[in-house]
Amino acid sequence: MRGSDKSYLFNDPGNGISGICRIFEYTLKIFVSQWPTFLAISFFQALSVAILSVVFAIALAFVYIGTNRSSTSYSGARFLLDYTDAVVGSSASRLLSDYDDIDDGTSGNSTSYDDVITDDDVYSSPDSLLTALIEMGPGSVLGILIFMISLWAVQSVFQGALVRAAAETYVGFSSDVSLCLKSGADDMMKIFCFNLIFLAAVTVVGLLFVVAPSFVTQSGSALATTSIFYFVFCIVASSVIVGGVPSIVVEKKSPTSAFQRSWSLCKGSICFIFNPLFWFHMIDWSLYAYIKSIFGSDSVGSLLQFILNIFLVPVGTILVVVLYMTLRIRSEVCTQSSLSQELSVSPPLLDTTPGMPPSEKIVEEECA
Repeated sequence: MRGSDKSYLFNDPGNGISGICRIFEYTLKIFVSQWPTFLAISFFQALSVAILSVVFAIALAFVYIGTNRSSTSYSGARFLLDYTDAVVGSSASRLLSDYDDIDDGTSGNSTSYDDVITDDDVYSSPDSLLTALIEMGPGSVLGILIFMISLWAVQSVFQGALVRAAAETYVGFSSDVSLCLKSGADDMMKIFCFNLIFLAAVTVVGLLFVVAPSFVTQSGSALATTSIFYFVFCIVASSVIVGGVPSIVVEKKSPTSAFQRSWSLCKGSICFIFNPLFWFHMIDWSLYAYIKSIFGSDSVGSLLQFILNIFLVPVGTILVVVLYMTLRIRSEVCTQSSLSQELSVSPPLLDTTPGMPPSEKIVEEECA
């Protein structure tokens, strides 16, 4: 598709406060240039996650009630569906209307859900959800594991699609939603494995250097010291893997090669990477906290948080791509032509001069 000239994106934004501002400027310009594509992908992601959550909750609840009809199992399953309804806005709990009168395990006795758990308990705190899952037994752990794997796989598709759309903007293309989603689906397993390896590594480090020492020593000072170490580790680790997913999508790297590629790009620019990511997440958290403080957990607040998430997810992904491309531009000879070849797309005609006759429009690859 024909697009406008995006060669300015290949200018080094610089360092310091001005560099951070220029990074955000590039990010917002990319988002604005293709906002329908980015918002469509983000909306489909949120919708997919919501549908997956409801299907998981219904399946887990009915499987457990079907194998263990008791008041305890029913209360846990019903709470899971009520919690899903509150978060997603579904009506899954109505499916349990046929189970209102259940056998409590003793001869001739029956009870109802309202006798087991009250409405106040349903929305009290996340701890209540954990209690409900514990009541449902060890089988809920397997169900949650399956759900998390499915969730990561779905999110990997959309993460890859957003990265693809942002990268195509650098070469002046107007991305197609379906083609971006297809690209994300093709890279899904590699992105999933990359994220899983990183999560496993962070978890193992946390268990070895935070949980284990505090459990052995039973010392508050030891816990504080190891927690600070772990916090610094997470900052460094999150910064040096910024180039991982973009290198999978753009350069077709394998999950393990993506770690090596990201390390080679990011190892000397940790502060440069951390600063814009830190400020983005601070803005993200502040907006969510403001909406929460004004509207609480009612339907209006939930809707506003959903809309905000639709906008912030693509902006955050674009920011990562801008950082990745900036590091490549600084350390390599990265041009629109070379990036077009990596994305396997033909460079578009550039409308570099308003009113230029079609015969005089130039192709970027020839210009390079």
